[in-house]
Amino acid sequence: MIHVADEEYYFKLVAVNERGSYVSIFDGKTEYRVGSAMSQEVKAGHGGGFYVCESLLDLLKLGPLPTRSAMLHAPWAIVKLVGWGKKIKYSEHGSKTKVSISNIVPCAFYPMPADMKRRLMDRLSRKYELAKLRREEGIHVEGREGGYTAQETAEIFSDWQEIVNVFS
Repeated sequence: MIHVADEEYYFKLVAVNERGSYVSIFDGKTEYRVGSAMSQEVKAGHGGGFYVCESLLDLLKLGPLPTRSAMLHAPWAIVKLVGWGKKIKYSEHGSKTKVSISNIVPCAFYPMPADMKRRLMDRLSRKYELAKLRREEGIHVEGREGGYTAQETAEIFSDWQEIVNVFS
């Protein structure tokens, strides 16, 4: 694994394709390899850059992924990477966890267990539906101000502990 100062690390969800390569969940083509530097111009309005999270906890509280993503149903992994350059922070669907950054180098990959992926997908789906109700119908769901139930919070913490132990 490549080592740098902790404050430079970011995390990203990627898919594992049929060849065992780590690729973008969204386009199914962009490939991520340990030690390979990647650059992309960051543009506002989701116009470019690599979408990452600043912490593992942020990754597990991520807002919904686009339903048109090419690799939603493939196995997933978490990549720990170093990032630098221009950044834009996004706040969508009640989530303040997504950052677009111009330069990254993947350092390590952790295959996401199927049950962890299922829990994450369930949370993303519920979070999207709640945001949609608030946005389209002005409906507020009591007890969901933070976006998560007590059980979901416990699941996030448990998943976070498992991943932290792998990357430590």
